[in-house]
Amino acid sequence: MENILAININDMIDVQAIVESSINVKDPIIFNVSKAAIKFAGLEYLVSLFEVAKKKKPNILLQLDHATEFDYIQKCVEMAPFDIVMADGSKKDLEENIKFTKQVVELGKKIGFQVEGEIGIVPDSLQEWNETCYTNVEDAKYFVQETDVDYLAVSVGNVHGFGEKQKLNQALIKELSKATGKPLVLHGADFLNDEELIQAMKNGIRKINIGPDIRVPYYDTLVNFKGHSNVDHRKALLDAKEAMKRVLEHKLKIVYRGEKISI
Repeated sequence: MENILAININDMIDVQAIVESSINVKDPIIFNVSKAAIKFAGLEYLVSLFEVAKKKKPNILLQLDHATEFDYIQKCVEMAPFDIVMADGSKKDLEENIKFTKQVVELGKKIGFQVEGEIGIVPDSLQEWNETCYTNVEDAKYFVQETDVDYLAVSVGNVHGFGEKQKLNQALIKELSKATGKPLVLHGADFLNDEELIQAMKNGIRKINIGPDIRVPYYDTLVNFKGHSNVDHRKALLDAKEAMKRVLEHKLKIVYRGEKISI
């Protein structure tokens, strides 16, 4: 498969920024919906935003991100037209992870969605990272053979969240790609330098997940907004959207063209 960018959405401004910056990108883009986003906005609202976005950009896909419970997944896929579900069993032991992920794969075959599994631990901060977080190649190969997932999320030095990023283990990415034969997913791809991300894609990363990359300019613009001469907050939100679009346009060029471009 070709490279694909997956972006976490939480509200209308996120969706508008993504659609407006990617309207001329012919390749598909994924809207990632997390449990936290569903709790914040409501699944019905997020699906409505997705459906409006698809009218402007038909090749947008919807993913349920980091779903850790089978009952929760069942409930969500009954309510929304998810194209991909991430069955995140990474905190379970290997056999339990396989059992859980296989359940989701079987459900996906019945309903019609793809499944992303995960092997290894992608921590929430650099302080939590150590070498035991790395995805084990033999475990990944066994996991894929047993589950037949469509995508495999891996831990190769990537970290969720904000701040300084661990350097990616490019040799491990290449080894995992060869051993599993599956499109590899890089969670926490925010704030990586361009060369690091481009090399990762050359080595086998195919799905690139971001979230904080656009949340930071959104938040910073609102906090630093100086135009509050009246109670109309729309100008601040429009400025935030434009700040997000600048980040997205650059990231889109990296992911879909594989080259460093200054904008």
